[in-house]
Amino acid sequence: MHEDFHIYVQKNWSYDQNGKDYIDIYPVCKEHFDLLKKEYILLDRGIKTNDLEQLDLIMRKWVEIRNKRYKKWPQLIGETNS
Repeated sequence: MHEDFHIYVQKNWSYDQNGKDYIDIYPVCKEHFDLLKKEYILLDRGIKTNDLEQLDLIMRKWVEIRNKRYKKWPQLIGETNS
């Protein structure tokens, strides 16, 4: 839903443009959204656990997926600066 908002409602987003956090070509494809879904699932699991070892494993996997997205689509690195 969040990404749909950017794509369909906020087509001319310029808030971060001068700060260089603007994402010019956002990847709108199944592969990208599947990776985002995995990130969100991991974050949800992380919020629900009280086991620090489990949390460490969850967040390491999250970082792995996040890095995979940024390697494939380097323009997304700006989303961490927003």
